[in-house]
Amino acid sequence: MIRLSIIVPMFKVEQYVEECIRSLYRQDIPASEYEVICVDDCSPDNSAVIVERLQKEYPTLRLILNERNKKLGGARNTGLKAAKGQYIWFVDSDDMIQSNCLKQLLNEMEAQHDDFIHFNYIPYYDDGHLGEPMRFDIDATQRIGADMYFDSRLPWQQQVSACRKIYRTDFLRSNNLYFAEDTMYEDNDYSMRVAAAAQRCRHLDISPYLYRQVTTSTTHDAVSVARIQYWQKTWPIITALLNTIGKLDKRFVDLINFYMRYDLWDVLNNLYKLPKSQRKEVKRNLTVSEWLHYIKFLPFKRRFEYVYKLLKA
Repeated sequence: MIRLSIIVPMFKVEQYVEECIRSLYRQDIPASEYEVICVDDCSPDNSAVIVERLQKEYPTLRLILNERNKKLGGARNTGLKAAKGQYIWFVDSDDMIQSNCLKQLLNEMEAQHDDFIHFNYIPYYDDGHLGEPMRFDIDATQRIGADMYFDSRLPWQQQVSACRKIYRTDFLRSNNLYFAEDTMYEDNDYSMRVAAAAQRCRHLDISPYLYRQVTTSTTHDAVSVARIQYWQKTWPIITALLNTIGKLDKRFVDLINFYMRYDLWDVLNNLYKLPKSQRKEVKRNLTVSEWLHYIKFLPFKRRFEYVYKLLKA
């Protein structure tokens, strides 16, 4: 029986993926009880070649090749659809996990039949040293997902990452909890949908995840036209939640409005960091009616200021 499927999306990670995979197999349960699914998202480097070599050492290591680049969310979806395990853990290919952590994590999942468990992480630096783990003053009481998501002791911003959770596979599939594809920042709406659907979840004060601090990662990319357009691409995905989870719990409505106000200004501020020749491309990425639709998320007085700065950019 396969208890756990660990899904590892890959794109331009040839310098990290072997270290990641080896950490996944330094564990305290038999390798026959879990599988590692590496999804090559049309990576132009040797990531897939490295995995093929490691398959000779690890019989439960699987490699799936996406036919086209679907971004991180799409690669995770590929792995989720192929997974055979009772539980799912999404691990990014430039990160690692602690040695001998799987037994405790799976025992926790099985003990209280959680939809998911959430945990801390430890920053990991390229020189090999570890930072201090993130810690939160919250107990391990089982609760519904929305109540945990809006618990002030564990800020929702710390719950966005898909990698700091282990999920019950049936929970994800039965609630159609797949990621938005062909875009970046796919964790934002996903974390809200997961929280809204979960009936049993807990936060555990443990730190099995090692989060590599890489200045070349997606979250540290320099401002570009493409990056701003990916921000804009999340707006219809996020605002669509007003008609789904927003109707179930008003707290999500308040959060979505806050998120949109913040993101609108973030896009505008980053627009001004681009050369003027590139700003028109960003502005034309949305029609006038689309801009006006999203600007309505701003307080009334700020809308005029926003339009003025947008026209001036």
